Amino acid sequence: MITALAGIFIVAFSTACGRQHAAYMHIYAADLRAVGSTPGAHPVSQRIDKSWVVIDSIEPFPPDRCVDVFMRPNGSYGFEEFRRDPEDAGLWTPVQYFSSATYSSKEAALSAATAAVPWLKDALARRSGGA
Repeated sequence: MITALAGIFIVAFSTACGRQHAAYMHIYAADLRAVGSTPGAHPVSQRIDKSWVVIDSIEPFPPDRCVDVFMRPNGSYGFEEFRRDPEDAGLWTPVQYFSSATYSSKEAALSAATAAVPWLKDALARRSGGA
């Protein structure tokens, strides 16, 4: 879904868990033809791609952040951190640019995410009953 708000486009999509994430893009009029036409035609589309399958989604408590670990069609893995704030109407918004890195396995992506995202280690421990 693409929604226009005063020159800002909000692209909403759902993860494997069914939550909505949103990517905010400032798009110039000349770039409008690229949105939704050719995969990868717009530079922002490389950050969040509908062809990536979310295979794990980890949240802290309270759940105002999350890290999604995903698999790309080429078999590589990656991750991205998101936040959810009231001013974003409760939508999940990317906060980092981790998704451009590629990893050979889910475990490698999760290890890199744990090193990069300060709250993730505690959230994983809580999820496995260790906290």
